[in-house]
Amino acid sequence: MIMNKEDIKILVVDDMAYIRLQLKQMLSKAGYVHFEEAADGIAAITACKDFRPDFIILDIHLPKINGLDLIGFFISINPEVKILICSVEHKDEVYRKALHLGAMDFIEKPVQEKVLLEKADYILNHKMSPASRQMGKLNQGSYDFSENIGIKLYADKSLQVLSLY
Repeated sequence: MIMNKEDIKILVVDDMAYIRLQLKQMLSKAGYVHFEEAADGIAAITACKDFRPDFIILDIHLPKINGLDLIGFFISINPEVKILICSVEHKDEVYRKALHLGAMDFIEKPVQEKVLLEKADYILNHKMSPASRQMGKLNQGSYDFSENIGIKLYADKSLQVLSLY
């Protein structure tokens, strides 16, 4: 199913403001218009619940909650969300783990506009969602972030927990 760029909601998650701005500018030039951003893992969880993105560009190294730890949670909130990892770290084991968890692809920083747009277009027009491939591997909708922030989140109750945080 081909998605219209004007209808796609994109969440950009990176702790560096200039990278979030750069990614949004590149995507805007290509016709994407709906963006939300988050600078850390907790803000990303809230944005995912409130904004309900179709596409998430996700850094691995984030304050509070690691990007890899967020992938399954995002998919539990929206099984059709498509995730592109964007990181300076490009180790094969990290890439494999991200794909195993449900990310669709990986892009290295510094980001080249042409590569970003090609990957975004491919991912957004790909028929199979990450959840379709990974549903059997999800952890019953609960995610333990106790090492990072001292709480365990449940996909259907996370807003309640976060509002207490």
